[in-house]
Amino acid sequence: MRAASKAYITCRQELAVLLTAGSHPNIVPFLGLCTRPLSIVLHYAPMGSLESILKEYKRTTTQLSLNIYQKLINQVCFSSRPPL
Repeated sequence: MRAASKAYITCRQELAVLLTAGSHPNIVPFLGLCTRPLSIVLHYAPMGSLESILKEYKRTTTQLSLNIYQKLINQVCFSSRPPL
């Protein structure tokens, strides 16, 4: 029961961010929600997740510029702020 409750709360938080952010070039658009199994349906991201892209940079030892890090931090802050 705890796992289901946690999944529900996490889903609600993600939906709140997706629905309040509106259209933004760095947030994958929300398409819908499935209740069984509990899933958020998002538009296809052709370049994959941010995590996979950063892992690839790390694997190839490519250095990101300070400007890129600043942009990443701004986007994380924007997308994780609580809804108004």
